[in-house]
Amino acid sequence: MCSSKNRFLCIYAGTGFWKCFFHIYSPEFWSRKKSQNPEGDIIDIGVGYLRIEGSFYFGIGILFLLYGFYRAVNQSAMSVVLTVISLGTRVVLAYLLSAVPSIGVTGIWAAVPIGWILADLTGLFYMKHTPVYNFINNRLADESAVLKPL
Repeated sequence: MCSSKNRFLCIYAGTGFWKCFFHIYSPEFWSRKKSQNPEGDIIDIGVGYLRIEGSFYFGIGILFLLYGFYRAVNQSAMSVVLTVISLGTRVVLAYLLSAVPSIGVTGIWAAVPIGWILADLTGLFYMKHTPVYNFINNRLADESAVLKPL
């Protein structure tokens, strides 16, 4: 099992394993489905979408963790800010990127993970530069604080 220190490493290793597994075996699976389905081009478009979105799904996972963190430390307004950044970025980038002929519909798909990652970076930056982070960091550094109530 993974210790608490290596938990993130274990999560990323597991995620990487499944990502590699699906990238290796999904073409064979979808080619079989495509041969059974006359609208094979639709399946190709869906596979492209899933590969882009699936590759960056860690971004929404981190964003959900940040939502929960800011609600737990009674800063729920920051959760709203992160949601607005994520959704606003996605809408604007999807509109701008899809207008470029060489990018097209792929730009819409790419806008989603870009919005997630920008919101993640904003949330992590804000966390690092607030008193809440310093309080939590100090509590974690003090090993005896584990048994003390907040």
